[in-house]
Amino acid sequence: GQGAAGAALRSQAPMKHRGRGTVLLAVVLCVLQGRPAGASSRLSGSRVLRTREQKIEDALARARQEQEIEDYNSFQRCEGSLHRRMICLPLTEHFDPPPGIQGHGKLQVSDRVSLPKELMTGVLKRKPEPPWQFEVRAIRDQDEDDARGTDDAEEGGRERKSYSHTEKQLDKLYCHVLDWQAPRNYVFIPRWMMQTLGLKARDVVEFTWVRLREGGQITLKPLTRDFVNWANPQAVMESELKYYSSLTVGSTILIDYKGSKHALEVVRVTDGDQQLDGANIQDVNIAVDFEGVPASKKPKSTSPGLGARDNAAAVEDGVAAEGTRRDGDDESNKSTSEEEDGE
Repeated sequence: GQGAAGAALRSQAPMKHRGRGTVLLAVVLCVLQGRPAGASSRLSGSRVLRTREQKIEDALARARQEQEIEDYNSFQRCEGSLHRRMICLPLTEHFDPPPGIQGHGKLQVSDRVSLPKELMTGVLKRKPEPPWQFEVRAIRDQDEDDARGTDDAEEGGRERKSYSHTEKQLDKLYCHVLDWQAPRNYVFIPRWMMQTLGLKARDVVEFTWVRLREGGQITLKPLTRDFVNWANPQAVMESELKYYSSLTVGSTILIDYKGSKHALEVVRVTDGDQQLDGANIQDVNIAVDFEGVPASKKPKSTSPGLGARDNAAAVEDGVAAEGTRRDGDDESNKSTSEEEDGE
C-alpha cells in the first residue's frame, strides 16, 4: 500500500532480523568490557535464534492467512458479489484528513473505515446513490487467534487500553467509507469499532455492502456522568453525530465534547413503528431521545442528520461522478438489500 495505508502497515510491521551481526556485536562488547565472551555470546545467540524462529513462524502464519483470504475473495469477485473477508488493522492518524477538511481529527469518533480500491470498483458497477454503507461482522475463530504471533497480541492489547468505559460486545456493526486507501484484502477500522466487535490487530472480518433504511428516531443512553451538566446537548448532538453515517443498536459510540471523548449507547432505532437493528442517519431528519437522564434535565429532540454531509460523502459523490462520466450513464441502481449482492 501507499500513503496512509502504507505508513500504517509499516507501523505494524516487526523489526528486521539482525542475525549473526547481533551475536558479533555482543562478543565485541564483551571483549571491550574485559569479560569472557563465550558464555555471553552463546546466550545472546540462543536468544537471537529463538527470536528469528518466532518471526519466521509469524511470517508463515500471516502468509497462510493472506492466501486463504485472497482465495475466498477471488471466488466472491467471480460471482460479482460485494462480500469480502479482510484483515483488520486499527485506523491511525495516518488516515486523518488535512487540517481545514471536514472530518479532520474525528477518525476515532466516527463510523468511517478505509477499504481497498478494488471494492470501490464493484460498488461503482451498481451506480448506487450515497451513502455507501457496509456491514462488518466479526469471525469468531479461536484457532485463528492461537495461530497469530505474540506481536499481534501485544498490538491488540495496546488498542484495548484506549477507553475506560465498558461496552457490549457485538457480532456486527454498520459503517461507512472514509476512503479507498487500504491495501487489497485489508481494512482499517476505528478503535471503538474494534473494541465493540472484540477484535485485535490482524483479526479477520467479513464486509458486505448494504442499503440501510433511514432512521426516524434514535434513543441514546449517555454513559458520561456529567451529561446533565452539558450546557446545550442539542447543539453537541447536531455537531458530533454528523460524523456518523449509520448507527447500530447495542453499540456504544463516542463523541467529542470539550476536548474529551464521551460514550453514548445506542438503545433503539426506529422507522415509524418498526424497530431496526441499525439505520442510515446521513442527510436524514432524525429525532433524538435520551434514556437514563432525569426528565428535568432531558434536552429537546434534535435532528442531527439534517444536512449533515461530511468529507466522506463528498468523496463518494466525486468517485460516483467519475464513474458516471466514464460510463456515460446517469441511471442509479437502487438496490435495497444485501441478498441482491449475490452472497
